[in-house]
Amino acid sequence: ANGGSHYAETGEVLRMWTWDKHPLKEPITIRVNEHMNLVVTNKQNIKLSFKCQERAVSFEVGAVMRRSDTYLDKVTGMGSGESRGKMHLDVDSCRRSLAKTQTLRESFQATKIDP
Repeated sequence: ANGGSHYAETGEVLRMWTWDKHPLKEPITIRVNEHMNLVVTNKQNIKLSFKCQERAVSFEVGAVMRRSDTYLDKVTGMGSGESRGKMHLDVDSCRRSLAKTQTLRESFQATKIDP
C-alpha cells in the first residue's frame, strides 16, 4: 500500500496520506476497542497495543523494510598494479550490514509492557 486514510465513525475523512509524498506529520492513535489501540507514526513504526485485566502486550506491525544496500555496494575497483581493473568485495562491511538487518528484524517481536 502506498498510504492510508483515517475516518471518523460518521464516515468523514479525517486524514489521508501517502508514505512517500505526503507522510504523516503527527502520529495517529486509533482506539480499536476498549482493549486495543493502534498508533501509526510511519510505514515502519505501527504499534498495536492490547491491554486487558492489567496485562498488556504491544506488537510492532509496521513494514519491515528490506535492506537498502546490496553486496554490490561493498565492491571497490582496484586502481593500480596487477589487480588494476579487478573488483574487491569488502566482506567485513557486508557482515556489519547483515548484522544490522538481523537486529532490526529481531526487534519486531511482541513486547510485554506489563506493570
